[in-house]
Amino acid sequence: MHILAINQFFWPDTAATGQLLTDVTRGMDPKVHAITVLCGSSDYGAVDRSSPPWAKIVRSTGMAFSRGKIGRVVSYASFFASAAIRGVRVPKPALVLTLTTPPLISVVGTLLKSLRGSKHFIWEMDLYPDIAVDLNVLRHRSVVTRLIGAVADFSRRRADGIIVLGDDMKARLVARGIPEHKIFVAENWADGCGILPAPFNEGPLVVHYSGTFGLAHEEHTITGVMRELRDDRRFRFVFAGGGARRERLEEFCQTEGISTAEFRPYAARAELGRSLAEGHVGLVTQVPETLGSVVPSKTYGIMAAGLRAFLNRTDAGGELSRGTWRVWSDSLNDWKRIEIWCGRPEPGPGARLRSTTTGQSE
Repeated sequence: MHILAINQFFWPDTAATGQLLTDVTRGMDPKVHAITVLCGSSDYGAVDRSSPPWAKIVRSTGMAFSRGKIGRVVSYASFFASAAIRGVRVPKPALVLTLTTPPLISVVGTLLKSLRGSKHFIWEMDLYPDIAVDLNVLRHRSVVTRLIGAVADFSRRRADGIIVLGDDMKARLVARGIPEHKIFVAENWADGCGILPAPFNEGPLVVHYSGTFGLAHEEHTITGVMRELRDDRRFRFVFAGGGARRERLEEFCQTEGISTAEFRPYAARAELGRSLAEGHVGLVTQVPETLGSVVPSKTYGIMAAGLRAFLNRTDAGGELSRGTWRVWSDSLNDWKRIEIWCGRPEPGPGARLRSTTTGQSE
């Protein structure tokens, strides 16, 4: 069966959506499925230097992804046009799979379904326009919001199936009038072969944040904690990645003179397990209003590494509050329980033993 996947990010780019799509293509038997991926020539973060997946990769010749507002819109539009043209030219696919970068790329899948008779599945990584409204980028009932919503829902209703990352995300789509029988819940994952539990390091308790610290990630709780504990050498904070709020976090630490925080670039995929192993606690934050419009995929890497994980008070991705997960409020007293919750387990592989297949606790 010929499968056509469309997403702006793909190997060797290490954006979360690109990594997940790469994992899917690697998991398919090339003797059974022929896979074509339409993607951009983006440079989101670190580069995956592993061998290429068994897929025909067709890259857009348009503008590469840009983090600037205008550049991002132009790169989205450029990829959208390229994907539509190339999607018509590739051999007819039996199935078209569209992700959500750029927003509304599912419309290309709807177009190909109509023109070529292919089945179309949407893999929702972020819900639009919900996430833009939740982050106050768009007003709730504005003309632009209603137009984007109408286009997105038009594509959703005509899709053969929609894959979502959790029950909260599913509930949002049902509330938008999308038939429930079309929606399938499939949580994200982490590479349980590349990310393995390891002995804890001696020294300060390391709170580790890995990945993008973007607009959907709440920052006030952690900045308040770092300010309060700035002179407490029992704690160290490591942020490996990038993102809009990451820059503000760096500025905050410089202004406040916080020397216990360390900022690093994105870890290459081959180095991700080693990077996560430096922490005793994995940090996940989420803006409360975005519950269900996004689900932080970094949580699965943390669980695969066998770390205790702490979420902010949003209960980020509600279904993840199980096993060794704990939720702190924005009360400093709750945060100071971190050493009790973490338990400062004795070094050794058993101190981190977790399932490395799905990231769920045993």
